[in-house]
Order: sequence, then C-alpha cells, then structure tokens
Amino acid sequence: MSDTTTQRTLVDEAIDSLLAAVDPKTTSTVAFREQQFDAGLAWVHHPVGYGGLGVDAEYQVYVNQRLAEAGCPAMPP
Repeated sequence: MSDTTTQRTLVDEAIDSLLAAVDPKTTSTVAFREQQFDAGLAWVHHPVGYGGLGVDAEYQVYVNQRLAEAGCPAMPP
C-alpha cells in the first residue's frame, strides 16, 4: 500500500474500532493484545491476517502512541 492518506485512514479506523470494542483500562493485557493482533495493529507492516494491515512500518509508532493515550500498557521490549 503506498498512498499515505489511505494508509493513515486505514490505521485510524482500525484503532478506533479496536478501542470501541475493547477498553484497555478494563481488559487484561493479554486479552487486549489478542484483540490488537486480530485488528492488524500488532505489527502494522505485516500482511492482513498476520497481525498487520500491510501498511508502512512507520505507522507502528503512531499506533503505539494512540494506544498508550487510551490507557494501554506499553509492550515489553
């Protein structure tokens, strides 16, 4: 996927859907991360179905920031 606007929209929609379905403040970390993977937000550069959305890897930082702002604990290194 190469269009920056399309990629950003796809990522935003996936984040919004995830946060509408699962509250990171009240859901166990494991359960939230499973939902994050299923939403394609675990490793956004991976293909759909493998934890990603097929977008540029640079969007992972943005995903992590948005999820942190929503109360999701940081991923371990």
